[in-house]
Amino acid sequence: FKLDYPNFVDFGIEVLHITEFLAELYDAGQIKFKELPREVVTYHDPCHVGRYLGVYDPPRKLLNAIGGVELREMERIKDQGWCCGAGGGVMSAFRDQTNFASKERIEEAKMTGASTLVSACPFCMLALTENIGDKLGYNDIAEIVLKATI
Repeated sequence: FKLDYPNFVDFGIEVLHITEFLAELYDAGQIKFKELPREVVTYHDPCHVGRYLGVYDPPRKLLNAIGGVELREMERIKDQGWCCGAGGGVMSAFRDQTNFASKERIEEAKMTGASTLVSACPFCMLALTENIGDKLGYNDIAEIVLKATI
């Protein structure tokens, strides 16, 4: 919607990724966060959100703004982040490649000492949770923001 649709349709509105929208609400004081129980998380940059849309800072801003949440970065982040392996139809056509890529990313996440891997993409969620095991949890960033606002 953000990059492709404006070539064909004028929405007359600014299209934002959910993390951009939530960060704008936070900056404007329209949402406030309560402190959550202490949790160490690491954030996985989805390829489409990161490399394609250039959205790297809003998710980190949100996670860093929530009391009790400690963000620990993986070695490869932002435009150098490792793909989960699911996008572009890879998960449907080349399941072994997806499993390889997601397992690599999960190992990077574990090396941070985080208890939860966080992302902002349904494809990432599918690929990562399929291979995550029981040593590491997974949350979409919107779930964490919701917990911190209710």
